[in-house]
Amino acid sequence: MGSTLKFLIEQENIPDASALEQI
Repeated sequence: MGSTLKFLIEQENIPDASALEQI
């Protein structure tokens, strides 16, 4: 869960499509 929370925070700070493709 910690990783998911960190991912969401990074998404808000740095909206990047590549981050979504990595999932």
